[in-house]
Amino acid sequence: LESMDCLVATLSVDPVKSHQDWLSDVVAHCENEIEVKFPIIGDQDRSISTAYGMIDPGNSDEQDLPLTIRAVFIINPENKLMLSLNYPACVGRNMDE
Repeated sequence: LESMDCLVATLSVDPVKSHQDWLSDVVAHCENEIEVKFPIIGDQDRSISTAYGMIDPGNSDEQDLPLTIRAVFIINPENKLMLSLNYPACVGRNMDE
């Protein structure tokens, strides 16, 4: 992605530390010594998620806060949205979920 001048970032309403801990565990179990070099942006107050239309009002967490949809946005260099892919959190991210 770097060779295509592509920037990657991730956004989560969970604490950034929980993702850093998860990444440490993933890296510890990978034989190819991966590195995750993109930023993880914390959005615990859900202000960014709200601005991008990512709130899923039908699903809440243990604290009754709304969950976000899972989303991918591809934005071109002119800041034009080229692709938006999203699905609700209830769909899950793997076969177990």
